[in-house]
Amino acid sequence: MRMPTVNVINIVGDKVDTIELPDSIFGIKPNSQVVSEYVRMYLANQRIGSANTKNRSAVAGGGAKPYRQKGTGRARQGTIRAGQFVGGGRIFGPSPRDFHYTMPKKKKRLALCSVLSDRVRNSKCMVVERLELQDDKTGSVAAFIKNLDAESKNYLIVTSDYEGVLVRCGRNIPYVAVKQWVDLNAYEALKHEFILIDKKIVDSLKEKAG
Repeated sequence: MRMPTVNVINIVGDKVDTIELPDSIFGIKPNSQVVSEYVRMYLANQRIGSANTKNRSAVAGGGAKPYRQKGTGRARQGTIRAGQFVGGGRIFGPSPRDFHYTMPKKKKRLALCSVLSDRVRNSKCMVVERLELQDDKTGSVAAFIKNLDAESKNYLIVTSDYEGVLVRCGRNIPYVAVKQWVDLNAYEALKHEFILIDKKIVDSLKEKAG
């Protein structure tokens, strides 16, 4: 099976070479079902179940029986904080809920590889030879993206290590995100139309693959 090939560009945006990517990561058949499962899990884990109400045991007061059990002609009551009273507790109201759940590591990896393979297949992925900015300015990143002439709405730059300068310069551009390879997930990759990968990552992956 032929390994997928993408263009290698420099920090200016000019093509300097081509490179083969590991087909086990960038050349698989995308599994949309697993990607969908991962996105649902990721979004569910971002939820904060903060909706909360007080039941009859949580509201203040109501410790004494309001009136005697028999002889008044009224319905028996044990507390004025029951749900039928004004100021009483909420009956079956919402309480804080944990929406967090997980999925097997192999499925997480499959979801990420599916998105990366889809981007490579649709020519929405390039490798950057050296991710080193000429100066510490947002304009440098903006000029780099503009020179790509990729006609994409948003871009994800994947680095091998934490690049503080690149992160600071890229965060001011709404259509650019910077992520480390170790922190990359299928949701982040799917959210961005075009992916730029540090060449160090590809070299490391090839070395591990043998």
